[in-house]
Amino acid sequence: MRRIIAISVCLTLVSLQAMAQPIELATEKGTLEETFRESARISGSLLVGAQRAGSGETDVGIAAEIPEEWAGDTVCVRVVSVDGLYAASNPYRISTGWSGGAAQFPYPTAHHDFLAGRPDGAIGVRVTRSPCDAPEGEVALASWRGASGAPTLLLNSFGAEAVFAYVGGSATPVRCTSMGLPGQSAYDVGCSLDAALSQGDESSIEILRIVKGKAAPQHTIDLRLIRQ
Repeated sequence: MRRIIAISVCLTLVSLQAMAQPIELATEKGTLEETFRESARISGSLLVGAQRAGSGETDVGIAAEIPEEWAGDTVCVRVVSVDGLYAASNPYRISTGWSGGAAQFPYPTAHHDFLAGRPDGAIGVRVTRSPCDAPEGEVALASWRGASGAPTLLLNSFGAEAVFAYVGGSATPVRCTSMGLPGQSAYDVGCSLDAALSQGDESSIEILRIVKGKAAPQHTIDLRLIRQ
Protein backbone atom coordinates (compact mmCIF):
# COMPACT_ATOMS: atom_id res chain seq x y z
CA MET A 1 0.00 0.00 0.00
CA ARG A 2 2.81 2.42 0.90
CA ARG A 3 4.49 1.65 -2.41
CA ILE A 4 1.27 2.39 -4.31
CA ILE A 5 0.86 5.69 -2.43
CA ALA A 6 4.49 6.62 -3.12
CA ILE A 7 4.08 5.89 -6.83
CA SER A 8 0.86 7.93 -6.90
CA VAL A 9 2.56 10.88 -5.20
CA CYS A 10 5.52 10.64 -7.59
CA LEU A 11 3.24 10.65 -10.66
CA THR A 12 1.31 13.60 -9.26
CA LEU A 13 4.52 15.58 -8.75
CA VAL A 14 5.69 14.78 -12.29
CA SER A 15 2.31 15.89 -13.64
CA LEU A 16 2.41 19.13 -11.66
CA GLN A 17 5.96 19.83 -12.82
CA ALA A 18 4.92 19.37 -16.45
CA MET A 19 1.93 21.66 -15.95
CA ALA A 20 4.14 24.26 -14.27
CA GLN A 21 6.60 24.43 -17.16
CA PRO A 22 5.96 27.78 -18.85
CA ILE A 23 5.56 28.61 -22.49
CA GLU A 24 8.67 30.65 -23.25
CA LEU A 25 9.08 33.61 -25.57
CA ALA A 26 11.94 32.62 -27.88
CA THR A 27 13.04 35.97 -29.30
CA GLU A 28 16.73 36.86 -29.08
CA LYS A 29 16.34 39.64 -26.50
CA GLY A 30 13.36 38.17 -24.71
CA THR A 31 11.14 41.03 -25.85
CA LEU A 32 8.33 41.07 -28.38
CA GLU A 33 8.94 41.90 -32.01
CA GLU A 34 6.19 44.48 -32.56
CA THR A 35 5.39 47.06 -35.22
CA PHE A 36 3.10 50.06 -34.77
CA ARG A 37 2.32 52.21 -37.80
CA GLU A 38 0.59 55.54 -38.19
CA SER A 39 -1.00 54.38 -41.44
CA ALA A 40 -2.65 51.06 -42.16
CA ARG A 41 -0.96 48.17 -43.92
CA ILE A 42 -3.00 45.56 -45.76
CA SER A 43 -2.38 42.00 -44.60
CA GLY A 44 -0.85 39.60 -47.11
CA SER A 45 -2.36 36.50 -45.48
CA LEU A 46 -5.83 35.09 -45.98
CA LEU A 47 -5.98 33.59 -42.47
CA VAL A 48 -5.30 36.30 -39.91
CA GLY A 49 -6.89 34.85 -36.78
CA ALA A 50 -8.17 31.51 -35.47
CA GLN A 51 -9.59 32.23 -32.04
CA ARG A 52 -12.53 32.16 -29.70
CA ALA A 53 -14.94 35.05 -30.02
CA GLY A 54 -15.89 37.48 -27.27
CA SER A 55 -14.35 40.23 -25.22
CA GLY A 56 -13.30 38.15 -22.23
CA GLU A 57 -11.09 40.03 -19.77
CA THR A 58 -10.26 43.70 -20.09
CA ASP A 59 -6.50 43.23 -19.92
CA VAL A 60 -4.18 42.05 -22.69
CA GLY A 61 -3.45 38.34 -22.77
CA ILE A 62 -3.03 35.42 -25.18
CA ALA A 63 -3.82 31.77 -24.64
CA ALA A 64 -4.12 28.85 -27.04
CA GLU A 65 -5.34 25.26 -26.94
CA ILE A 66 -2.08 23.41 -27.61
CA PRO A 67 -2.17 19.66 -28.38
CA GLU A 68 0.13 17.26 -26.52
CA GLU A 69 1.81 16.36 -29.82
CA TRP A 70 3.27 19.87 -30.00
CA ALA A 71 5.45 19.33 -26.91
CA GLY A 72 9.01 20.53 -27.55
CA ASP A 73 8.03 22.38 -30.73
CA THR A 74 8.41 26.02 -31.68
CA VAL A 75 5.18 27.82 -32.48
CA CYS A 76 4.63 31.22 -34.04
CA VAL A 77 2.17 33.67 -32.51
CA ARG A 78 1.02 36.43 -34.85
CA VAL A 79 -1.10 39.32 -33.63
CA VAL A 80 -2.60 42.04 -35.83
CA SER A 81 -5.18 44.77 -35.39
CA VAL A 82 -8.06 44.89 -37.84
CA ASP A 83 -6.96 48.33 -39.05
CA GLY A 84 -3.41 47.10 -39.75
CA LEU A 85 -1.80 49.64 -37.41
CA TYR A 86 -0.38 47.01 -35.03
CA ALA A 87 1.37 43.78 -35.98
CA ALA A 88 3.59 41.31 -34.13
CA SER A 89 5.13 37.96 -35.01
CA ASN A 90 6.99 36.03 -32.31
CA PRO A 91 8.26 32.47 -31.72
CA TYR A 92 7.52 30.57 -28.52
CA ARG A 93 8.85 27.28 -27.17
CA ILE A 94 6.41 24.64 -25.95
CA SER A 95 7.91 22.72 -23.02
CA THR A 96 8.94 19.12 -23.62
CA GLY A 97 6.70 18.04 -20.75
CA TRP A 98 3.58 19.64 -22.22
CA SER A 99 0.60 17.29 -21.82
CA GLY A 100 -1.99 19.19 -23.85
CA GLY A 101 -4.45 21.88 -22.86
CA ALA A 102 -4.80 25.63 -22.56
CA ALA A 103 -1.45 27.43 -22.64
CA GLN A 104 -0.83 30.99 -21.49
CA PHE A 105 1.64 32.92 -23.65
CA PRO A 106 3.62 35.74 -22.01
CA TYR A 107 2.94 38.93 -23.93
CA PRO A 108 4.99 41.86 -22.55
CA THR A 109 3.75 44.35 -25.14
CA ALA A 110 5.00 47.92 -25.42
CA HIS A 111 1.57 48.91 -26.79
CA HIS A 112 -0.66 47.80 -23.94
CA ASP A 113 -3.03 50.77 -23.98
CA PHE A 114 -3.69 50.46 -27.71
CA LEU A 115 -4.36 46.72 -27.55
CA ALA A 116 -6.47 46.87 -24.39
CA GLY A 117 -8.68 49.54 -25.91
CA ARG A 118 -9.69 47.62 -29.05
CA PRO A 119 -13.33 46.45 -29.37
CA ASP A 120 -14.45 42.85 -29.81
CA GLY A 121 -12.99 41.23 -32.90
CA ALA A 122 -10.51 44.05 -33.56
CA ILE A 123 -7.44 41.95 -32.68
CA GLY A 124 -6.63 38.82 -34.64
CA VAL A 125 -4.45 36.05 -33.19
CA ARG A 126 -2.97 33.16 -35.15
CA VAL A 127 -0.91 30.39 -33.50
CA THR A 128 0.80 27.97 -35.85
CA ARG A 129 3.03 24.94 -35.39
CA SER A 130 5.96 26.40 -37.29
CA PRO A 131 8.76 28.93 -36.93
CA CYS A 132 7.72 32.45 -37.88
CA ASP A 133 9.98 32.44 -40.96
CA ALA A 134 8.63 29.11 -42.26
CA PRO A 135 5.45 28.18 -44.14
CA GLU A 136 2.41 27.93 -41.89
CA GLY A 137 1.85 24.62 -40.15
CA GLU A 138 -1.12 23.35 -38.19
CA VAL A 139 -3.18 26.03 -36.48
CA ALA A 140 -4.17 26.03 -32.80
CA LEU A 141 -7.31 27.70 -31.50
CA ALA A 142 -6.28 30.88 -29.67
CA SER A 143 -7.96 33.19 -27.18
CA TRP A 144 -7.48 36.94 -26.86
CA ARG A 145 -8.08 38.51 -23.43
CA GLY A 146 -9.61 35.30 -22.11
CA ALA A 147 -12.43 35.10 -24.64
CA SER A 148 -14.36 31.82 -24.47
CA GLY A 149 -16.98 32.13 -27.22
CA ALA A 150 -17.41 30.34 -30.51
CA PRO A 151 -14.35 29.27 -32.53
CA THR A 152 -13.98 31.87 -35.27
CA LEU A 153 -11.73 32.40 -38.27
CA LEU A 154 -10.73 35.97 -39.12
CA LEU A 155 -9.96 36.29 -42.82
CA ASN A 156 -8.77 38.83 -45.34
CA SER A 157 -11.23 38.32 -48.17
CA PHE A 158 -9.12 40.40 -50.60
CA GLY A 159 -12.25 42.05 -51.91
CA ALA A 160 -14.30 38.89 -52.39
CA GLU A 161 -18.06 39.24 -52.82
CA ALA A 162 -18.66 36.15 -50.68
CA VAL A 163 -16.58 33.83 -48.50
CA PHE A 164 -17.47 30.30 -47.38
CA ALA A 165 -15.79 27.80 -45.03
CA TYR A 166 -16.24 24.06 -45.62
CA VAL A 167 -15.42 22.20 -42.40
CA GLY A 168 -14.19 18.61 -42.37
CA GLY A 169 -15.42 17.78 -45.87
CA SER A 170 -18.97 18.90 -45.16
CA ALA A 171 -21.06 19.74 -48.22
CA THR A 172 -22.80 22.51 -46.28
CA PRO A 173 -20.58 25.58 -45.89
CA VAL A 174 -20.39 28.22 -43.21
CA ARG A 175 -21.16 31.64 -44.67
CA CYS A 176 -18.56 34.13 -43.46
CA THR A 177 -19.76 37.66 -42.70
CA SER A 178 -18.29 41.15 -42.50
CA MET A 179 -16.68 42.10 -39.19
CA GLY A 180 -18.39 45.49 -39.41
CA LEU A 181 -15.43 47.29 -37.84
CA PRO A 182 -13.83 50.58 -38.89
CA GLY A 183 -10.69 50.46 -41.03
CA GLN A 184 -10.86 46.78 -42.02
CA SER A 185 -7.56 46.63 -43.90
CA ALA A 186 -5.85 43.63 -42.24
CA TYR A 187 -8.96 41.43 -42.26
CA ASP A 188 -12.63 42.01 -42.96
CA VAL A 189 -14.69 38.84 -42.52
CA GLY A 190 -15.30 36.34 -39.74
CA CYS A 191 -16.41 32.70 -39.99
CA SER A 192 -18.14 31.37 -36.87
CA LEU A 193 -17.45 27.62 -36.67
CA ASP A 194 -19.37 26.79 -33.50
CA ALA A 195 -22.07 24.72 -35.18
CA ALA A 196 -19.75 23.12 -37.73
CA LEU A 197 -16.90 21.83 -35.55
CA SER A 198 -17.03 18.58 -33.67
CA GLN A 199 -14.97 18.89 -30.49
CA GLY A 200 -11.87 16.69 -30.37
CA ASP A 201 -11.45 16.18 -34.12
CA GLU A 202 -8.73 17.40 -36.39
CA SER A 203 -10.48 19.70 -38.84
CA SER A 204 -9.42 20.48 -42.35
CA ILE A 205 -11.21 23.66 -43.41
CA GLU A 206 -11.48 24.73 -47.04
CA ILE A 207 -11.97 28.45 -47.64
CA LEU A 208 -13.77 29.38 -50.85
CA ARG A 209 -13.90 33.01 -52.02
CA ILE A 210 -16.09 34.33 -54.80
CA VAL A 211 -14.29 37.11 -56.70
CA LYS A 212 -16.00 38.88 -59.61
CA GLY A 213 -18.57 36.11 -59.76
CA LYS A 214 -15.99 33.32 -60.00
CA ALA A 215 -14.48 30.91 -57.50
CA ALA A 216 -10.92 31.85 -56.48
CA PRO A 217 -8.38 29.10 -55.68
CA GLN A 218 -9.29 27.35 -52.43
CA HIS A 219 -7.18 27.70 -49.29
CA THR A 220 -6.85 24.88 -46.75
CA ILE A 221 -6.54 25.48 -43.00
CA ASP A 222 -5.51 22.60 -40.69
CA LEU A 223 -7.11 23.56 -37.39
CA ARG A 224 -6.17 21.35 -34.43
CA LEU A 225 -8.71 20.90 -31.65
CA ILE A 226 -8.00 19.16 -28.37
CA ARG A 227 -10.28 17.06 -26.22
CA GLN A 228 -11.68 18.70 -23.13
